[in-house]
Amino acid sequence: MALALAYLAAVNLAAFAAFGWDKRCAMAGARRIPEKTLLGLAAIGGALGSVLAQQAFRHKTRKQPFANILGAIFASQALLALVLFRVLWGFVGSRNARFRAFVRGPRAAASYVRSRVRRAPEIHATHNPIGGWMVVALLAALLVQTGTGLFTNDDILWDGPLVKRVTKDASDAISSFHRRFAWVVVTLAVLHVLAVVAYLTLFRENLVKAMIDGVKSLPADLADPSAASASSVRAMVLLAFCGIAVWFVLHRLA
Repeated sequence: MALALAYLAAVNLAAFAAFGWDKRCAMAGARRIPEKTLLGLAAIGGALGSVLAQQAFRHKTRKQPFANILGAIFASQALLALVLFRVLWGFVGSRNARFRAFVRGPRAAASYVRSRVRRAPEIHATHNPIGGWMVVALLAALLVQTGTGLFTNDDILWDGPLVKRVTKDASDAISSFHRRFAWVVVTLAVLHVLAVVAYLTLFRENLVKAMIDGVKSLPADLADPSAASASSVRAMVLLAFCGIAVWFVLHRLA
């Protein structure tokens, strides 16, 4: 782990320095660093340093498609690590955060819907059965979107970090699927937001507050604070592991 962290620090410093040097060369009219080199440093783990340098030096903030591609690299790396963390946290996190606590079968989902129709809703300590399946759908969709993004290309400037692992025809097919599947992610996100708004306006349940502070008012027979608690150290170690795992995929397998 120490070696991986040292690598991440080095590649981000290198990316930061490269952006600074390229800015200096641009102002002096000297030979520039190729954009593919700058994007390559971001793709192999230096995305954070690249974005920080871009803003610090006000360099290539409006240059397209470079700015959009750099933003996509940073967002995809961060998103992939966070989604991986949430999936693993569903097995080793607090009892309420684990999938077995809220992923239930179709009968449970139908029962919950009927309780809402009768205006005598079932109370759940964590996600209700419908919300549980929405969580699974969102996580699965995000994993598919970020995973396929590793193999995409735009035939001009950008190649995904694992594009060399597949044939050109396969990369083109994955790229096409990746662009279309983005609408699945958007649709699920919109449905999720609409559900939150509906719960607030129709049922007077503020789900956003519970998402932010992790606190939910429950009857005494359901309230169990220990079910919602988990080790902060475990969470930080797992998040670091996910970041290193993403680095490994982008660097070692590229």
